[in-house]
Amino acid sequence: MPEILNIEATMQRIDHDKERLKELYAIALEELPKWKIRLNDAISNKDAAAIKKSSHSYKGSSATLGAEVLFEMFLKMEKLAEKDDLTSIKNIFDIEYEDNIKNLENAINDFIAN
Repeated sequence: MPEILNIEATMQRIDHDKERLKELYAIALEELPKWKIRLNDAISNKDAAAIKKSSHSYKGSSATLGAEVLFEMFLKMEKLAEKDDLTSIKNIFDIEYEDNIKNLENAINDFIAN
């Protein structure tokens, strides 16, 4: 089952440099609100190409962060955008997105605090 934040896997990729990971996560906390705005705009404009592009980009960023749940969510959104299934994308955005982002933010904040 995917993890909200797979810190161990991410630490392995950066040679167990905890301070570097804290910096990476701090940047992510600044970027996450921008992701929502871009995706919301693309969904509101029914722009499947923009949704696909954003989802693909955020999927990669999520993988870098070790945010496995977000990776899976963006993968689903990207595939749905390829099929122009805007209704399902909107459902994912409305139902899953906020909780997944909040859970990730909480996990990042917990890691940074320790």
